[in-house]
Amino acid sequence: MRWQKPLKRSCKPGYAVKQGARSQNALGNMLQRLSINNSKGGNTMATQAQMERNKKNVAAFYDLIINKKDAETARKLYMGPRYKQHNPLVKDYPDGLVEFINWLKDNHPQASSEIVRIFADGDFVICHVHSQRPPNVHRAIVEIFRCNEDGKIDEHWDVIQEVPTESANPNGMF
Repeated sequence: MRWQKPLKRSCKPGYAVKQGARSQNALGNMLQRLSINNSKGGNTMATQAQMERNKKNVAAFYDLIINKKDAETARKLYMGPRYKQHNPLVKDYPDGLVEFINWLKDNHPQASSEIVRIFADGDFVICHVHSQRPPNVHRAIVEIFRCNEDGKIDEHWDVIQEVPTESANPNGMF
């Protein structure tokens, strides 16, 4: 998606409303195209049993790679051969993730994560995660995995946010 520059103060009256409507419509069109494109890549008509299996597989996979840092076992049990990575710090394919987890093991051996919430929608599994790296780094992470028809993980996205020491509200991030 292409982000637009903020409107200049010298714009015509009413232009911002029209521009906002166009941006909203463009966002809706983009999301619809993304949904159509994603449905071509996997089984979005997964049964409840398949979604439960996928959640179980993703949770076990995540524990192996992040908490136990055992990427080889995770690769053998849970990764599909086409594993596509959208995190810009990690290479594609299973070898890319193994390389990253080995780096994590060497540089942050005490890092751990807890899946706070886990959801499945078709062949997608979404995790809301609390990540901790000693001495005092906490992150809120949303992990998105796409599983293939066999329940193996074929694709991954993530969004990471530092947990601030102070908040404007008492709600917390988890």
